[in-house]
Amino acid sequence: MHTLAFATQKGGVGKTSTLVGVTETLVEKGKDVLVVDADAQANASRWLMQEGPHEYDPEATLLHAADPDAPVFEAESLEETDLGADLIPAHPRQNSRLQNLHMESYIDKVLEDLLSSSEKRYDFALIDTPPYIGSPVWAAMSASDHIVVPVQLEGLAIEGLISLRRALSAARERFHTDVNVLGIFANQVDVRRGSAQEGWDFLNEEYGDLIFDTRLRQRADVAHASTIKQPLRECGSDHVINAFDNLTDEILHRLDE
Repeated sequence: MHTLAFATQKGGVGKTSTLVGVTETLVEKGKDVLVVDADAQANASRWLMQEGPHEYDPEATLLHAADPDAPVFEAESLEETDLGADLIPAHPRQNSRLQNLHMESYIDKVLEDLLSSSEKRYDFALIDTPPYIGSPVWAAMSASDHIVVPVQLEGLAIEGLISLRRALSAARERFHTDVNVLGIFANQVDVRRGSAQEGWDFLNEEYGDLIFDTRLRQRADVAHASTIKQPLRECGSDHVINAFDNLTDEILHRLDE
């Protein structure tokens, strides 16, 4: 199983929409996908469940997994999404709870418990993370093989990559993990602005082969699909669908799939 964390240091760059788009495309390609929502905002959970705030079974969330006295997380507790992926949803109180417990390795625990208790084997586990460096992101890094980094082609978003790379280096040392950046994805690109090309050139100069060739232009249909909580492959334009097809193909190629 490939475990990928979708992480960035800055909010509003389309991290969750990137995860959802890749999830949909992997399912379309016949892959078995588990989504782990490590962001207490629960945007991925709400979108993939295609509804508003959801009254999850408390024992089906990561908040439950953070309790050291909790029983083994059972596969039967998983939420099933209409997209065909399974989901471990977020809980609004999980981030403060996890900060208090300092349980950076809790995602490792829940994945280990889940996979040991399930007859189903996943091809991918995709982890959504909060847009800051803290316990949930440490947890995602410690549990992951690779990180996918969505970024906008502007100064503050690009500068956030420096903080993320520092956190990644610290995670390798702290958790003795080989996690690395699989790729950086230019998202929400405003082609009308000259700064977008300047940002693209800078990324390629600084990060070279880490940059995915695929770029997603700024599109209102992505925000619309997120708002009404419908699949991107149904609500998105041909450009959006093709972009996620190409991005997913690049991910699979880098994973030798």
